Amino acid sequence: MKRLVLFLSILSCFSCNPSSDKNGGNAAKKEGKTVQDTVSTALSAIYKPDSMAQYMGVYSGSFGNDGIITLVLNYISGRAVSGYDVHKGVRRNVNGEVTPYGDKLHFVLKEPGDNRFDGSFDFLLDTTSRKIEGDWVLDVSPTRVVARRVHIALAPMAWDENDANNEWKHADTALSFRNGFCQLVISPAEKDYSSQKVVVRGNYYRKGDSFRLEWEKNPYIAEQLFMVRYWKKALDASGDSVDRLFLHGGGMELKMSGDSD
Repeated sequence: MKRLVLFLSILSCFSCNPSSDKNGGNAAKKEGKTVQDTVSTALSAIYKPDSMAQYMGVYSGSFGNDGIITLVLNYISGRAVSGYDVHKGVRRNVNGEVTPYGDKLHFVLKEPGDNRFDGSFDFLLDTTSRKIEGDWVLDVSPTRVVARRVHIALAPMAWDENDANNEWKHADTALSFRNGFCQLVISPAEKDYSSQKVVVRGNYYRKGDSFRLEWEKNPYIAEQLFMVRYWKKALDASGDSVDRLFLHGGGMELKMSGDSD
């Protein structure tokens, strides 16, 4: 509100009280400036882009000896930070603050605390490499024990969210990737579930054409599996042999959904 009042005051000044030179012309025009120029300058001074915002994004990597974790920083303004993390398909919100620490940034982020497995992150982000190194501490009272050391780096975002490469399918099975997370939709083989779709959520780490996926606990698929992306010949609807992109692993071979049959 204070910024708005300041802006309106500046606009009022230049709209209602123009200064004239001895020739009767407007001084601002004589100097080649307009009211719009002055207002634009004032707005730029008021609404400066937050330099910390450039560090928002998706970070993914090892969670000690307990698989992989994905951390999303989707809000950074001044010292305030918020986002969420996902570990084995379980999502927890995080909130905290960031402060400069030499050529790095020091983050302290806390999970909500309403789950007995909630904890807090205390890590440094290298502003050059974008790599993160630090600790996740389990919220244990009265003592706080370092349960896991976190090593996470900016997740490779080679795929656009709307790119067909994010979707893979075969018959009733569909696998999708979004911002470091994955989702598997399957039709269980059991007769009791034959008419239902089951959704299993998890997160993944990708390096080149190799994928490491970790899922929430479920009775349908292993909690961890590895998949490889590759090209192979396949027949199209006309019977011609064409190159198709597939994803193989965990007993599944899925075709990129962007390919037409």
